[in-house]
Amino acid sequence: MTKLDNIQALTDRGCRIFPIAKGEAKSKSDQRIKTATTDREKISRYFSTHPDSSYAIACGGDGDIVVLVVHGLESLSALLDQAKAHAVTSDGKTVTAVKTVTAIDRKTKEFHFYFNAAGRALPPGETTIMNGVRLLGRGAYVLGPGSATANALVRFMPNRGPNEVDIVDFPEWLFSKLLGNPQAVDAEIKRLAGLDELAYER
Repeated sequence: MTKLDNIQALTDRGCRIFPIAKGEAKSKSDQRIKTATTDREKISRYFSTHPDSSYAIACGGDGDIVVLVVHGLESLSALLDQAKAHAVTSDGKTVTAVKTVTAIDRKTKEFHFYFNAAGRALPPGETTIMNGVRLLGRGAYVLGPGSATANALVRFMPNRGPNEVDIVDFPEWLFSKLLGNPQAVDAEIKRLAGLDELAYER
């Protein structure tokens, strides 16, 4: 698949895209998140004239796509141990892993697990769930598969591209674990009460 094929497959699943100039380093704050779109025409027009550009995926907000970032094999192993503890049985088989769109950054050794968080009140920005595992919500972004920058080289994991698996719902057990974080608790209270902010935030 070409980079544009990757992008279009991701936008078909609700991912909002914005371009990153070739060789540009990823920054923690980027106002271009506000321009992220799923509009195929706009995206195709841009990359037809800037084929060497990379791209990023805006997390949270419209589309409700969030990304779980796992740093290194040790953290991945710990996360999988947690998943096994919450395994469910279907048709006599024990399910210990969620098949969702997944990428790896070959330079940083980070794994990117994509989830649909529609209807969930997840905290904005970056939230640490456990050692080496953080969730990217509204206002954060992740470099898209096929991107290569000064400090990143992102590719889909084998058999985990958007044409092979879906972006599945955010797991209930991860949401429960996330509620150990004060930011996540506040976000859920606001969702349930229909509030934009809590009293202490005013």
